[in-house]
Amino acid sequence: MKICHSCHSKGYFILDEFNFGTEGICPICNNINEVKHVQSDYIKNHLDWLQDTGKTLTTIDGIPIKIFELKHTSDEAILSSWAKDFRNHYCLDKYIDDLRVGTGKSRREYLNDIVFPDSSTHSGPATKSGDFGEILVSDYIESVLGYWTPRTRFSERQNRSNPTQGVDVLGLKMLDSNNQSPNDELLIYEVKAKLTSNAKDESKKRLEIAIKDSAKDFNVRNAESLNALKRYYMIRQQRDKMKIIQRFQNPTDNPYIELSGASAIILTKSLKDDYICQVSTSVCGKESNESHPNKSNLQLIIISGDNLMDLVHHLYERGANEA
Repeated sequence: MKICHSCHSKGYFILDEFNFGTEGICPICNNINEVKHVQSDYIKNHLDWLQDTGKTLTTIDGIPIKIFELKHTSDEAILSSWAKDFRNHYCLDKYIDDLRVGTGKSRREYLNDIVFPDSSTHSGPATKSGDFGEILVSDYIESVLGYWTPRTRFSERQNRSNPTQGVDVLGLKMLDSNNQSPNDELLIYEVKAKLTSNAKDESKKRLEIAIKDSAKDFNVRNAESLNALKRYYMIRQQRDKMKIIQRFQNPTDNPYIELSGASAIILTKSLKDDYICQVSTSVCGKESNESHPNKSNLQLIIISGDNLMDLVHHLYERGANEA
């Protein structure tokens, strides 16, 4: 379930590039200027499988780590809906037929042969698992935490099997879409997924890599990623989204709260509490004692699950077959 971008009222959807609905007024905040809304009854989806275990561990330097588990099942309706969501990250359904003209390929062939990461290449499976992790964390940040998370990283690739550079997940939250507030929030997450290894220290390794890359995002990559997003929406003449993005481009003159996040997505067999508690945020610079530059606003989460790579392959296969 997504949330009204202006007032964050549950039951109202933020309509991004691949969500569809009718324009209207949110009955809670009466806002129609920036975001489309559609009222919806609750529909069970894949985020019902993402369960908070209630467990919180702590890094060696005192930062809490929330532990989630993805308990996916063979529910056909949820898998079909999730596969469609995956497909639309790479190519909107409304564009597939126009884009495949000239290729001589069916929708399934077009997606498998040209659009989705190629599992037969060296980097393809890793790119699929990385994309899966980024999309899952984006869904969590948007649907559970109430941020708007633009989804532009996957449709613009020139090499489909190479991961996109830059910030992994970017979330934006304005208290009032018509007025800037110093309490507006920019949340930037790094996501590292390892879905095939049972190594007992995998949780520690993945999370520390995510923390290290998160440090690079702070005041460096974030400006580049915001600019890329603005260009994306400018080309598409989506001025409402440009306006939200540019609100966060000048923190000196227009201050806001900047939050950082790092996430590891691993197999449940690799989830070892004693290794996780050895994680340190002091892994971010040339010297081992350099802490994360936004340590006071750093969020850490670990998501585990069983047979995750099988799930990933199924989502891509189903996404193509049901196009």
